[in-house]
Amino acid sequence: MSYLNPTGSDLERFDGLSLIYWTLMGPYGMDRTVHCVDFYHCANGLGIKVIGGIREFTGEEYGVYVKRILPGGIAYADGRLQPGDQILEVNGDSLIGVTSERAVDILRSASATSHMRLLIARDDDARREFSELLEKFGSHSNTGSARSSPVLYGGGEHA
Repeated sequence: MSYLNPTGSDLERFDGLSLIYWTLMGPYGMDRTVHCVDFYHCANGLGIKVIGGIREFTGEEYGVYVKRILPGGIAYADGRLQPGDQILEVNGDSLIGVTSERAVDILRSASATSHMRLLIARDDDARREFSELLEKFGSHSNTGSARSSPVLYGGGEHA
C-alpha cells in the first residue's frame, strides 16, 4: 500500500495498481503526474492570477494555469503553488475546456466554502503550454485572459 501526503496532515491510501494507473493513465493524459493541494480558511480566495482556458473568439483551447501568485494571499504564504502550474480541478470541478472567466468563477465559488482542493499538473507538458501562453498573451494583454481569484474583500477583480 502506498501513501500520498499532499497536505502534510491527511494521508490518502492507494494500492500499487491504483497508483500506477493514476500516474500513467490518469484522466489528464499519459505520463502526467497530478498533485493534490488543499487550502483551508480561504474564504478570501487564494490570491492568484490565472491565464488560459478556451479563447471564445478564436476557439483556441489551453489549460488553465497559475500565472502569478499575489503577495499577501494564502497561496503566497503557503508556497506550494507555482506560476506555470496547470489547474486541472477545483473541489472536483474540472477546469478542462472552460474559459478563463469560468475558471475564476469556479475558484471564487470554491473559496466561499473555506476549503479548496486543487488538482494540478506540474510537468513538461504544462511548462511548454504555459510558455506558449505567456508568449502569445503575456502580461501586457488586453484580452482578459488573465484574471485573479480573490485576495481581499472589496473592489475590482479581487472581489
